[in-house]
Amino acid sequence: MTRRIFLICCALFFLTFCGADLSAAQSTSPDGLQLSDFQVSPTQANIGDTVTVSFVLTNTSGHPIVISPEFGVFVGARWNSTSDANNRDFGHKDKGRKLRPGSRIVFKATRQLDATGVWRFWPAYNVNGHWGPFRWNEVVVQVAQTAAVPPPPPTVVDSSGALGTSPDGLQLSSFEVSPTQARVGDSVTVAFVLTNTSGHPIVISPEFGVFVGARWNSTSDANNRDFGHTDKGKKLSPGSRIVFRATRQLDAAGVWRFWPAYNVNGHWGPFRWHEIVVRATDSAVVPAVPPPPSHPSTGGSHAQNISRDGLQLTNFSVTPTQVQAGDKVTVTFTLTNTTSHPITISREYGIFVGARVNSTSDANNRDFGHRDKGRVLQPGHAMTMNATKKLDEAGTWRFWPAYNVNGHWGPFRWNEIVVEATGATSDQQPQKPHRRGHRY
Repeated sequence: MTRRIFLICCALFFLTFCGADLSAAQSTSPDGLQLSDFQVSPTQANIGDTVTVSFVLTNTSGHPIVISPEFGVFVGARWNSTSDANNRDFGHKDKGRKLRPGSRIVFKATRQLDATGVWRFWPAYNVNGHWGPFRWNEVVVQVAQTAAVPPPPPTVVDSSGALGTSPDGLQLSSFEVSPTQARVGDSVTVAFVLTNTSGHPIVISPEFGVFVGARWNSTSDANNRDFGHTDKGKKLSPGSRIVFRATRQLDAAGVWRFWPAYNVNGHWGPFRWHEIVVRATDSAVVPAVPPPPSHPSTGGSHAQNISRDGLQLTNFSVTPTQVQAGDKVTVTFTLTNTTSHPITISREYGIFVGARVNSTSDANNRDFGHRDKGRVLQPGHAMTMNATKKLDEAGTWRFWPAYNVNGHWGPFRWNEIVVEATGATSDQQPQKPHRRGHRY
């Protein structure tokens, strides 16, 4: 009895004192990057204050890890959001770095808090085309209004026609979408004005510019139909404005949402900013393409299907569909241009395999096999995909044909095939799942 009491006391001592080093703030991502010394300061701030984020990432795997040459290591940040909306990521560095086993990246970056509300910060990176854990050990910073900064303008239309001002200091006015009742095949025109009301120049993104945020049958990042990118790289002086106007054809029946959008300093304007909804009904002249099935398949090949962009899917297969973690799967499919005009595949993304593990959303993105980037697919011509991926963790994997055309994605989870990967063998340990992928 005395010996048992002694052992219990020893165990309590170990958990109390030695266990303090096993902090929840220090963890290892599925890519083998160990997080330590993560700090955000201050955690209570006023608008206009600057926050400093620092952390260390150490390669604990047995192989080199190559950081994305496009995104690098950075601070994941959101303002008044727990999703991809109101992205405020910053501090991208160590792009393309090859991190050998045992080596580490010491990161430090600052940014000004330009809006009141709840800000979230976490260590972020991109490796092999996928993101680190979404909101990884995030730290929340509450930003209050300061007396030196006037309160934000009302969101209702004022006497000048202004609808409101974004956190970047861009005032929206004269926003119109017409018509708001339409048929498939009709065109809508979107117009608005953005005025720089800040005291400093605002540089519009040279990659994305100012554009129309658009979604079809979606209130999230799914079914992205953004269009009209203009004024790329424009330097907007205080008091200057951008007068925007763009038109697009409604190529599918359903609910369309349009709003003024832009990218500044690597982050997007407000998501669904004063959006206007347009309902498109089936036209007697232009038949609506039937939507993809709402239920996932559990294997085998799928019958042909045609996307909204006129790409016909055939010969889609995933093999095998019963695997263990560590096994490889091969995905094949063919896309044929059934329209009467050329289709230009995105230079950045091409066609690829959409993939998720333990997720039916943008979380746990495992997309792979990007190819045919920038290809101009003539009417009647086809592209064939054949790509292989190692399943690096147990769980439910989903695969589907994917592509990007004219800045928007193909159908999300298009005729997906589900593969169940059972637990790892004795010489292979399962990994914790990612929590979020890139925007879809």
